[in-house]
Amino acid sequence: MSETPLRLSAEESKFLTKVTTLGSATALPVVMSQGEFAKLIGVVYYDTERFPELEKTHPGLAAKINPGVDYYCVPDGWFEAPIPLEELEHVSLMRQAAIDIPDFVTYLRCLSELHKRRTKYSKILSAQPMPTMVQVSPRSLMEYGHVEPEALASWLTWRKFFYDLDNRSAQETGYLFEPILAAAIGGEPKGSRSKVVKRTDDPSKGRQVDCWKAVPGRPPLAYEFKLRVTIAASGQGRIGEEHQFAVDCKTSGAVPVLVILDPTPNPTMAGLKAVYEANGSLSQPMFDESQ
Repeated sequence: MSETPLRLSAEESKFLTKVTTLGSATALPVVMSQGEFAKLIGVVYYDTERFPELEKTHPGLAAKINPGVDYYCVPDGWFEAPIPLEELEHVSLMRQAAIDIPDFVTYLRCLSELHKRRTKYSKILSAQPMPTMVQVSPRSLMEYGHVEPEALASWLTWRKFFYDLDNRSAQETGYLFEPILAAAIGGEPKGSRSKVVKRTDDPSKGRQVDCWKAVPGRPPLAYEFKLRVTIAASGQGRIGEEHQFAVDCKTSGAVPVLVILDPTPNPTMAGLKAVYEANGSLSQPMFDESQ
């Protein structure tokens, strides 16, 4: 009697698509191969020291996907090198890992976000164009005459190039922290289409939420994360929207929670904190101090 063919459930298919792809419609899409995905699971097995369990159920597979070192010590080429896998063996591996490793799905989701963003940034490094004179020449008005024109032109070009790279790095890092922090808190990011937080002036529209966490018996928590790489945007004309988010949370029946991961004194963040407090963020203790 032949074995029943392995089939993906709708939920598994959705999960696989989410963890293996990034920016499919962008100029620099990231799409993991089945082998790369399997090796990423191998990193989780390595970190949790669970390879003996895998060897019992999938003899020989562990050797193919064991990195042997910490993720940050693994050469990029190791992930890219193809490995022989049976049809849908990566799915079977994913299911087995969910049995062998506690909180495997959360671990893999966070690790995949890190891996995809690192892969994308590698592509950015190789694809970032050098700036043109049209882009950098206005800056010469501030520095012309202090150095030779040829040296100034070179200096402006390379400075702008590195600035562009640094800006992209900060941007990708900001995107990376959100899902990882949300997973650590025990919640999940919510897009505007979910409408868990609705705009007060137009309830037909929703707000994006960095982390949404349901609290049994209490109002849900709507987190807003602020890091050094994201705080700058708050001072570039978006602060009104930032303030309104706290108000929209309150009118939507949620408690706004502001998490600022930067101790640097900042009047913009101080003002934002006051708005959150005024809309219930710290109006009552969310957890008993005795717990």
